[in-house]
Amino acid sequence: MALYNRWQNSNLIAICDQLTAQEIYVERGMFFGSIFKTLNHIQNVDQTIHTLIHTKSLPAFDPKFILYPGYDELKIARAEFDSRLLSESQECS
Repeated sequence: MALYNRWQNSNLIAICDQLTAQEIYVERGMFFGSIFKTLNHIQNVDQTIHTLIHTKSLPAFDPKFILYPGYDELKIARAEFDSRLLSESQECS
């Protein structure tokens, strides 16, 4: 699952990399407003679930919280988190 997760997130980021900054940040009236906010939400959920699994305690969660202020920071965090998940999954094997 960690490999699949990393693969899908890489594909998603590759598609988003083809967009302009305006296209990523423009408010579209979706659930989270923009592509950028939606990507932040996905990262937030993944990190919250990861914390829950490892601590058995649900941390405070705000579905609209912006973890990363910019797209570049978000991309780096996504890649690092996916690598961490892959490493942890390999330790469990």
